[in-house]
Amino acid sequence: MISAERVPRKAERARAHIAEAGLEQYVEIRVGDARETLRALDGPVDMFLNDGFPDVALEVHRLVTPALRPGALVITDDVGLMPDLYADYLAWIRDPAHGFVSVRIPFHGGTEFSVLTEAVPA
Repeated sequence: MISAERVPRKAERARAHIAEAGLEQYVEIRVGDARETLRALDGPVDMFLNDGFPDVALEVHRLVTPALRPGALVITDDVGLMPDLYADYLAWIRDPAHGFVSVRIPFHGGTEFSVLTEAVPA
């Protein structure tokens, strides 16, 4: 698992919890802006939790999409709590031309679950 965390203090806290669970060998936390730290991903990616800053959700998603395998799950939290901030993201992910099937579920005020149905051209 690879995680990007912009706030160093939160990353350290997460690393402590991961160490306590004995999972260090399975988890890498990259500290910094996801638009930079997630540029180099070894694929394929099976699941992507897009739970960061809404103003860059679409940009980060588009960065990760080429590494997603067909059938990959994308979960984007808080879309129902901040619909205006996620409007561009939701329009993009729900457009069938981008290869996703997407639905909002009533979890945390609205969480978007999306599945990549076909390989996305590089």
